[in-house]
Amino acid sequence: MNITISYLKELRKRKGMTQRELAKKTGYSQAHIAKIEGGKTDPRLSTINKILSVLAQEKKCGDIMVRNIICAGPSETIDKVGKDMWKKGISQMPVFEKNRLIGMITERAIISENNKKKKVCEIMSPPPPVFDKSTPISNVKEFLMNNQAILVSDRGKIVGIITRSDLLRTV
Repeated sequence: MNITISYLKELRKRKGMTQRELAKKTGYSQAHIAKIEGGKTDPRLSTINKILSVLAQEKKCGDIMVRNIICAGPSETIDKVGKDMWKKGISQMPVFEKNRLIGMITERAIISENNKKKKVCEIMSPPPPVFDKSTPISNVKEFLMNNQAILVSDRGKIVGIITRSDLLRTV
């Protein structure tokens, strides 16, 4: 297989990476990447290999997670949490008690409940799986088939969330 300049550019775009991001990850300047992609310079084999190695890297959980997690407390009413979900455009929230993950509240659970004054702790489901931010995305796909979301940790602290729609964005 011949590696062409147009192939490198196409591969970069398919990865959703800008020239600037590729430059930062390879150590080359953005201007140099632009010259290569524009056919204005003939890159060395070592340059092509470095670009390919960066483009071939699989995304990790930390790359696609949403960092600002919106969460609920166990004593909040489902009426309040439901309104918060609607305002934020989300379908689930992790439930924390004193910085400890204890469950997950979903729009499905809220919709199926008739008593708006019930507490989150009364209808929440068990916590979703938690993966380290360095876990490859391919390792979490199966878990997202069975869970609406997974949480992402860094050194034991929850730092992000990945939902099915976040995963869909990367496909």
